[in-house]
Amino acid sequence: MAELISKNFGSAVFITDKELFVIKASEEMDKFTGFKTEGKNLTKIFGVENETFIKTELESAISNLAEKKIQFEFFDGLLIKRLCLKALPFKQGESFIGVVCVISSFSEIGEKASENSGVSKKGLKDKFERRASNLAKTNKILLEELKRKMDIEEELRYFASTDALTGIYNRRAGLLFLEHRINESLRDKTPFLICFVDVNGLKNINDSYGHNEGDNLLVKLTEILNRSVRESDVVFRLGGDEFIIIFQSLAMENTDLIWNRIMNSLDEYNIKEEKNYSISLSYGFAIFDPSKPKSIEELISFADLEMYRKKEDFYKNHGKASV
Repeated sequence: MAELISKNFGSAVFITDKELFVIKASEEMDKFTGFKTEGKNLTKIFGVENETFIKTELESAISNLAEKKIQFEFFDGLLIKRLCLKALPFKQGESFIGVVCVISSFSEIGEKASENSGVSKKGLKDKFERRASNLAKTNKILLEELKRKMDIEEELRYFASTDALTGIYNRRAGLLFLEHRINESLRDKTPFLICFVDVNGLKNINDSYGHNEGDNLLVKLTEILNRSVRESDVVFRLGGDEFIIIFQSLAMENTDLIWNRIMNSLDEYNIKEEKNYSISLSYGFAIFDPSKPKSIEELISFADLEMYRKKEDFYKNHGKASV
């Protein structure tokens, strides 16, 4: 966006943040004002007398995220000028709100310069009117490029953190969450739990009914896990048929309640679907104690070991060929 403003457009175009400070401006904007506008407050650029009016109008545009035309007069030291700004607010991500502003019309309504100033009123007017005639095309191209860039960035962020099959956080994003939770625990001296979840007999299901059936099973399991945990808990796919649940707190009675809810949902699904197999899970809990900190790898390995013990018990009771 900054490069687009500074290099590709010759009209008086600039971008402000929500505090109305100019964060980027075209070269023609600086030529128009006679000084570098980047970093300056918009209300100071066009005169203190317009400060309240401009601020109110632009804040109204930002709050409504709607286009607004703003007309006002200001004195640049030589001439009294009347400007019409077209303000187009935009939102980028969750935190940044700004306004793209273009000078859509310009005129001079008076002169305070001396006769010897050498300034041609007609010459200035013609010059800026020629520039204003290109603003409609410039504005359209700028907004289209801005929207395209924002759409691409949002799509890249989504795919970088999302598991393609299940739609939940992938391994990369999940491990970042876990690292953040460990740092919180060390800072606040509060322990927390994770749970390693593994599907029993997924290979048998894939071999017997095809990988599409196995994929559908993982999608359904993801829905059950997400529906069963609390909003503050995080579920992510570690890989294959392995999932991690990061519980926000340590209370085992709460996690037992959540796990029972997961098991009940699985039982209901198995009864309702009447498939030739049943979904079953093995799981293992691990506690992160900030007084005896573990690395991410150690924490997951401990939960994995606990899960494996339950899986061994499962196969002892059901046999290797069972699912």
